[in-house]
Amino acid sequence: MTNSFIKKILIIIVIVSSNSYAATSTFDLKLYLPNELKYFDNDFCQMSVTVTDNFGNLIKKEGLYKTDVYIEDYAEDRKISWVADTSIDKNNPNYSSAKYNCPSTGTVWHSQILGTLWNDVETWGEPIISCIKAGLKHKGFIYYKDKQNDSSIKYLSPYHPVFGVVNEKCGDIIIRTKLNKNYECTTSLGRSLCDDKLAVNRNGVLLQLTINDAIVAKLNNEEVGTLGFETDQGKAERLSRDEEKKRKADEEEKRRIWLVSPEGKKYQADEENKRKKADVERLKSETAERARVAKEFPFYAVISCGIGTGHMTITACFSGDYASLEIRNGSDYGLYKIVQIINQMIPNSNEQREGLIVNLRDKFSINARNGENTNIILGIKVIQRNSGNIVFQKQVDNFGYIRIKN
Repeated sequence: MTNSFIKKILIIIVIVSSNSYAATSTFDLKLYLPNELKYFDNDFCQMSVTVTDNFGNLIKKEGLYKTDVYIEDYAEDRKISWVADTSIDKNNPNYSSAKYNCPSTGTVWHSQILGTLWNDVETWGEPIISCIKAGLKHKGFIYYKDKQNDSSIKYLSPYHPVFGVVNEKCGDIIIRTKLNKNYECTTSLGRSLCDDKLAVNRNGVLLQLTINDAIVAKLNNEEVGTLGFETDQGKAERLSRDEEKKRKADEEEKRRIWLVSPEGKKYQADEENKRKKADVERLKSETAERARVAKEFPFYAVISCGIGTGHMTITACFSGDYASLEIRNGSDYGLYKIVQIINQMIPNSNEQREGLIVNLRDKFSINARNGENTNIILGIKVIQRNSGNIVFQKQVDNFGYIRIKN
């Protein structure tokens, strides 16, 4: 409720009978009086107020000691007129100043007063206004703005108790109900995207509601909740996936039918012959490569580094300042430190699970020093490739040497 509401309506008195709605409010007549009467003083002034209907028939007349005037919160338009004059004796020394404050006449209509209140309601905007309209209509009331300037119907005040009930329930729906948007969900047709919507369970059937439907349901004491409904985007994406799945299934079925046809059987036989031929060529190539390697490298060394007989990483034994690995392999020669080993610069070698494998020619020599000063063990095995026999094997711990020459 805005501050202007508070200024214009000072007191609310609600009277509810079992047969009809009835309520009264008061408004401060000062808001409509000319400036000279803003400081109405009962000692100096007297005022009489008359209320008439649209045909001029008198409804009531009263004198005011204050400027509060009672009006009904649900009634036909009324004309409220006032006459103010001085109330003190002219011989009173205060008369000279008082006479300029009091004399005044004027009118204001019931609908004008309510209009100022409804102007504030209108600032709330949508969707609250549509919700309030739908709720009032369901309760048998006409929204003020829909019947403005029609004096033949009854005007509803925002202070009427029914308005308060409708407004509160609209707030529950619009403000307090959390509606998640565009989230992943699973429908009966599959994975999709959903938006939460207002919904009600009627006889076991979940029904989606608009805000205007929801206020009617709430006023009928139905429980309004939320339910996820598939979005247009989610539906489109789901249908696209289903279409793609169907397309692939159709293609697979067409291929299955084709494969059992004479043409398909011939295709499979040709492909099988191609595969067998490729396997034969691959085996020939692998055999030739193994023969070439065995001829050029009749030995290979397994250089391990770890705890016990296990291998961790070759760099662990050659990371110290005193570590080195010297290999003469036929005409190839190299003295390797940690940088060369890390960058795999040792020719004809690769590190595997059991250690650093180095392919060796007939003539070779290896000098290795363990640069680790802890419990890391350096080991070298030399294996004859064709027989698989170990022709050399040794392990050393911290700062130990291994030398072998063939």
